[in-house]
Amino acid sequence: MNGEIHCTSCDANYGSQTLAHRCTSCGEALSFAAAAAAFFPREEIALRPATMWRYAEALPAFERPIFLGEPTTPLLPVQCGAVPLLAKCEYTLPTGSYKDRGAALLMTYLSELGIEEAVEDSSGNAGASMAAYAARAGLQLKVFCPASA
Repeated sequence: MNGEIHCTSCDANYGSQTLAHRCTSCGEALSFAAAAAAFFPREEIALRPATMWRYAEALPAFERPIFLGEPTTPLLPVQCGAVPLLAKCEYTLPTGSYKDRGAALLMTYLSELGIEEAVEDSSGNAGASMAAYAARAGLQLKVFCPASA
C-alpha cells in the first residue's frame, strides 16, 4: 500500500502489512497514514473507468481491487431554503448504500492480507454492503444485527 500503519502515541512504525490494531509498545490504537501522491494526473484520471478505483493515487495501492461495478454517483442540484446545494446520489451504488466504497476498500485490504473470515456488526446498510463485497472477495463474513433492525 502507499502508506504505513503507525502508532500516533509513541510513533512506532508497523509498515503496511500488519494484522495488529494496537501498538505492542504502548497499547494505543494504530493509525494508517497514506503517503502523499507525488502528483495527481487529472488528464489520466479522466480516461480511466468511472469507478472509485480511478483515483488510485489517493488510495492504497492494491494488487486486485474488489469491486461490483460501482459507478461515480451523480450530483443533483437541490434547494435547502435559500441555499443551493448539490446532493450526492449514493443510492446508485450496487447495494443502494453510501457504505459501498468503504466496504470495497476494506474487503480489498482484508483480501490482500490473506484474511478468510471476518465479523461485522450492523443495524442495516453496513451489513448489507459488507456482505456483498465480502462475497465478491470470497471472504466468509458473519454479520450481527440487533433484532430491531
